[in-house]
Amino acid sequence: MALFGVAIPQTANAATFSVNSSLDAGDAAAGDGVCATAGAVCTLRAAIEEANALSGTDTINFAIAGAGPHTISPATALPAISEAITIDASTQTGASCGDLVPASLPAESNTPHDLRIELSGANIPDNYGLTVDGANAETGTVTVRGFVVNGFADNGAAFLHWDQGSDDSLGLTVDCSYLGTNVAGSAADSNERNINHVSGEDVIVVTNSLVSGAQTNAASIQGAQFNMSGSLVGTDDTGTNAIPNASDNDDTGSIFANTSTLFEISNNIIAGNNSYGIQTEMSNNQIEDNYIGLNLAGEPLANDLGGVSIAGTNNPFTISGNVISANNGDGLRLYSDCAVDDYNGIDGGVIESNYIGTDTTAAVADGYGNARNGIRVYEYSGFCATISDIIIGGIDSTTTQNVIAGNTENGILLYQTPDTDVRDVAILINSIHSNGGLGIDLAMDNDDDGTAETNLGPNSIGNTQIKSVADETNYFLNYATINSISRSGNNLTVNYDLNANESDGSVDVVGYRLDFYLNDAADDSGYGEGKTHLGTFIVSGSVDDASHTFVSPVELSDSMYVSTTTTMLKEPAGGGE
Repeated sequence: MALFGVAIPQTANAATFSVNSSLDAGDAAAGDGVCATAGAVCTLRAAIEEANALSGTDTINFAIAGAGPHTISPATALPAISEAITIDASTQTGASCGDLVPASLPAESNTPHDLRIELSGANIPDNYGLTVDGANAETGTVTVRGFVVNGFADNGAAFLHWDQGSDDSLGLTVDCSYLGTNVAGSAADSNERNINHVSGEDVIVVTNSLVSGAQTNAASIQGAQFNMSGSLVGTDDTGTNAIPNASDNDDTGSIFANTSTLFEISNNIIAGNNSYGIQTEMSNNQIEDNYIGLNLAGEPLANDLGGVSIAGTNNPFTISGNVISANNGDGLRLYSDCAVDDYNGIDGGVIESNYIGTDTTAAVADGYGNARNGIRVYEYSGFCATISDIIIGGIDSTTTQNVIAGNTENGILLYQTPDTDVRDVAILINSIHSNGGLGIDLAMDNDDDGTAETNLGPNSIGNTQIKSVADETNYFLNYATINSISRSGNNLTVNYDLNANESDGSVDVVGYRLDFYLNDAADDSGYGEGKTHLGTFIVSGSVDDASHTFVSPVELSDSMYVSTTTTMLKEPAGGGE
């Protein structure tokens, strides 16, 4: 007689532990299901040791006697978390989670958190607050809520998530926490970094948190999917005053991501930082509905180097619905530096429905303009990749236009070196006005140093050929020249010529899109910007002495000026100004 047996798998039972002491002793018998030190209390260290020893998704709550806040100051590093767990310090008596970034901005005030558990690195500043062992396939999802984490200032971080070998996609969620500040959220108590993800295709989520005061980055993400929403980055817990995050160098940002599989930043206040508000490299970027350079009330609170900086992308990006103003550099910088290993170009992206250089109502006001350009797009250090197929503005409606106004230099600046290739940047329906330089400026970096030395500016009409690799920035297309304007009531008739640039055969040109704009006054250069969009139509090629009548969306006056842009249309898609 043969016997066949199958072992019954052990059921993973979730356990709940209640921390009742701010001391630091370890568990007396890790794995027995009881959080108890030799002194018969449950510490955070003991609770983590028990949770690591047990299977299932465990929970650590807090019930330390007294009003608090209670400070936990480990003498040595806490155990790395190696099991799925929720550590919820908001369960401590008296603690509450507020709403740091209201859904509707600007806001007169918010509701800060009242947090009663502080994890301090005062005794171990060169270590980490909580470490998630992502290399352990059993880790699963870790949720941390209701903590103040500070003082891990010497090459340390509030949270470290690392993955060195596991193929599993793991997760860390940080909610309702203050990182890098004191308990009151009113001043810095720095960590080196607040959130540090070292490697691996994991998922990091930060919600409703204050992430400020870091000596380098508020968050440094390598490879993971990163989602931040409803958080304050670089301010105090009122969202009003600066508690800056610094940066490693001039080319990183308060929020820094490299090769992030999905980088989603939405509905945050990112202001007052000593670097770029956001800097990404080789990431899949979705940046939407943030204040970048403004505080919660919509008042100027500059990021010191600029608003958003994107160096190469893995996928088409979206930048939409943001107010990017008052920064001490460019509002938005897109670039590829071929001297840096592995930088891709930028192939595809949409920039729409943003206010860049204005206040929150799209009005030009003192202190809101970005100190350099509204948008700067460039590539340098030898040809390695192309920046192309970017759409700036609405395709067929003003509802998705950007308002790019009030910036110290140009509204939009595009340039390349003689050996690089910036093309098919379609600047469509936007409201561009009141900038210190041109509305749209084309230039060349002849010295290959990242700076635009030669200003192509208001280009003269020429016969530059359209080539698959552009000789000059964005093909240096001819614009339509306006011969005369007449009006009848609110109808405006424009007579124009277009000397259309022709392809050398390497680009399949199918037509030319002409956009016309009204301006309250002529630009100081003698060329218009483009404040109010009049209309769009397409021509197949060069035209002479042609007329088109528009119905103005605003009341006309004799002091107004008309400007125009030309966009090349090709198969399957693309464009250039």
